[in-house]
Amino acid sequence: MAIHFITFNFYFPLKERDIESKMPTFKVSPTDKIRLMSNFSYLKMLNLSSDTRSLFRKKWILNDLWLLACSEWETMPREEDLAGFSQTEDELMNSVMSWLIRKADTQFNISELSSYVGLSQVQFTRRFQRAYNTSPSEVVRTIRIKKAAKLLLNSNMTIENIAKKCGYDNGFYLSKVFKKTMGISPSEFRQKNRI
Repeated sequence: MAIHFITFNFYFPLKERDIESKMPTFKVSPTDKIRLMSNFSYLKMLNLSSDTRSLFRKKWILNDLWLLACSEWETMPREEDLAGFSQTEDELMNSVMSWLIRKADTQFNISELSSYVGLSQVQFTRRFQRAYNTSPSEVVRTIRIKKAAKLLLNSNMTIENIAKKCGYDNGFYLSKVFKKTMGISPSEFRQKNRI
């Protein structure tokens, strides 16, 4: 098992207009593990080298790590992905919605979340439904299916691997939910929409 912490610092400060929001911080299991490990092995090999050619290669590898991080970041759910689930006057439910957006692709259950916010499962579901006119499980499903669709279009991952990255137990269940939601199977969606 290996855990890597990567941070990027810019020599020239980014202007506010150059970025939409604050630089992201996130935990991720990279989709392209072979490419990631290859980059790390090359960096390790070049560690003590300081000639011009080696420095150029190090910069190129770091740029590739940056691109990998950006591609992972782009598949993460964001609040703007949830048009229709706007803020409500219920601050507790707003914080729950933010939590759901961040954690939708992880394994959790609604009863744990409801007890965490100090409500029974029935009270929690009713209050959420009143605030957003939809259920928490519907929000989670929407987030997961959007992420699955992005991964289908932007990666060569199998349905099984996409399911795990989106919080589903297996590819069969993801396919069932995807088809019910989108009206088309994941493989058909990939085939028809991929460039």
